[in-house]
Amino acid sequence: MGHKFFWRVQFVFVAFVGMIGGLLKRIINAHQRCIYNQYRIKYQIDPDFQFMGRDICFSGAGAIILGKGSYMGDGSSIQAMAGARVEIGENCSISHNVRIYTCNLDANQVIRGHKHEDFYKKGDVIIGNNCWIGANVFIKENVRIGDHCVIAANSLVTRDVPAHSVAMGVPAKVIKYFQPETDLILKSAVL
Repeated sequence: MGHKFFWRVQFVFVAFVGMIGGLLKRIINAHQRCIYNQYRIKYQIDPDFQFMGRDICFSGAGAIILGKGSYMGDGSSIQAMAGARVEIGENCSISHNVRIYTCNLDANQVIRGHKHEDFYKKGDVIIGNNCWIGANVFIKENVRIGDHCVIAANSLVTRDVPAHSVAMGVPAKVIKYFQPETDLILKSAVL
């Protein structure tokens, strides 16, 4: 008798924990949808843009413009300071944990001992159409990424990337380039 009772209690407990876990997941998802709806109101986000995960963060008083058919993954963030903008074109895949910033401290001024708030570097970040930004990529201020580009995972993009390119590394460098007019793919040794 005691053995059966123990298993019934354990079953009820496991079912209760599962029910609470499911309820918490629904609450968290509803909270995330509310945040994403606030982003849609504050920034210029195409109705077909998709938030593909949790903890996606947009901040700043600048402009964030997100194109049709694009998406952003878990834990990614965009910071657009006042007077700067981030623009992501159509049909772009922005993977997980991507950081896009329009403002950064000037390291030279910091090591000289100047006040941080006086020496920010600021600039727009523009990502063209049909781009794929891999996981854990950091894109700094004042960068333009052309149409049809791939930025490999774990890269740090500090300068412009021309259209039809594959870039990777820290800092990111172009390793492949497609020439549409000749239909050739060139490797970095040829560039």
